[in-house]
Amino acid sequence: MIGIINKRAPNNYMNSKVGITLLLMIIVLLGASLRLYKLGSNDLWFDEALSVLSADKIEKVYSLPDVDVPYDNLALEEREARFIHFKTVDPQPFLYYLILKCAMSCLGKSALSLRLVSVFFSILSILVMYKVGAEISNKKNGIYAAFLIAISPIHIWYAQEARQYSLSVFLMLLSVYLLLRALEREGVKYWLGFIVSSILLIYTNYIGLVILIAIWPLFGIKKYRASLKKCIVASVVIILLFLPCIHIFWQHFLFVKEAFWLARPSLYSVMITFKNFNIGYSNFHFVFLPSMILFFALAFLGFFSINKKAKMFLLMFLFFPILFIFVVSQRVPIYLDRQLIIFSPFYYLAVAKGISCIRHNVIRVSLVCLILVFIASSIYNYFSNQMPILPTIYHQGSYVKKPFEPAIKYIEDNWQEGDTLVYSHISVKPSFLYYQQRYDNLKQNDKNNSIYKRMWLVSSSWSRDGILGPGVQLLRERLKEQHEKVDSVEFDGIFIDLYTAEDNG
Repeated sequence: MIGIINKRAPNNYMNSKVGITLLLMIIVLLGASLRLYKLGSNDLWFDEALSVLSADKIEKVYSLPDVDVPYDNLALEEREARFIHFKTVDPQPFLYYLILKCAMSCLGKSALSLRLVSVFFSILSILVMYKVGAEISNKKNGIYAAFLIAISPIHIWYAQEARQYSLSVFLMLLSVYLLLRALEREGVKYWLGFIVSSILLIYTNYIGLVILIAIWPLFGIKKYRASLKKCIVASVVIILLFLPCIHIFWQHFLFVKEAFWLARPSLYSVMITFKNFNIGYSNFHFVFLPSMILFFALAFLGFFSINKKAKMFLLMFLFFPILFIFVVSQRVPIYLDRQLIIFSPFYYLAVAKGISCIRHNVIRVSLVCLILVFIASSIYNYFSNQMPILPTIYHQGSYVKKPFEPAIKYIEDNWQEGDTLVYSHISVKPSFLYYQQRYDNLKQNDKNNSIYKRMWLVSSSWSRDGILGPGVQLLRERLKEQHEKVDSVEFDGIFIDLYTAEDNG
């Protein structure tokens, strides 16, 4: 083991500033290429469409009084309908929607334009990842960490999604970097930067509140104790700046507690989280175990090779947050891999250190190539719109994007005066509302009309695998019994049924 590991054996090309700069430029270009490739090729799915709708009406979403609205399908008489608060339909803070609203005014509302915001912050995260790695350990480790996040399938996935996750990762990394600089250099500007980045993080992702707990054990390091008072002041300022949004946060909390779809996580859920950090959602099942062995071996090797300061940062910004959220989720369901992605960079730091401390060039290069093989298959499947692992436990709430626009264009092409458009499941409505804005006939028909000649029913499930839930099936059967079905077509798991208003009887 001693012959393989040597903490002070950096490669020659990583010894010079020019070499480091060149490598970082190559990594950023690689990461940018992966994030821009086929960026606008898929239609917006539920969450992305919800982002657009929330950004369009951001003032109303975050200012209207509480209004109870139906959450379940009211056509199902056997089950009592649930109601949720209007503000809590999408339980996220406002900052990403504000940025998206500004981007829409400049770039438009195409799928590509909307996703450019996430691409931008995801590319910035690669640069900040390098800075954090260099600050915690050394520049060599920073390069490997930047490389891992640049090719990470899960980060590529969310870089190409019009949601807040890439912004959250960037702000998390920036907050930790500025905290490191503040603790090491005692500069007021770094403490101010930490305050600003932290409150922006919390206004983007409530999970960022964990940072207010994670920072305190760092003062177990003697060197940092002189900064304790400044850290207290910074924490108080962050809390005060968050107070204006506490009412909205509470409404979102109630929604998640009472009506969110997540189940309690198990220890296996934690394994899946790290599997997704390693190879994303789109890999083959047989890659799960070997990739876990490789990544975990490198992470453990890296963790036990770093100094006390770096260990403390990894414990506080990786293991503690995941453990904390796991425990909280036994009562309030908030354990979701795409939310936990903000802690994944600190896992990559451990893996990067494990790679960088292997002295033997052949072994190190071979392990990097093996990582690339595992990740390449996941990236290939992602860009091919394939998700080989079917059980949703492996990719909770994340699915292959489906063709919404062709489905709604079919309705537009066959629309007649007196038609109405209804939805049997919430999984399709936001995307339809987004795309139907392009079609004149459908712009004013997003609500049920009491008087109509024909009814277009849109049915689907979250996975859109062609298997509809029992409630949706029951609704379709009842409509078929009561009305004449005159048309039916499927668009890759999205079913369009057309009924006349006349009774079958």
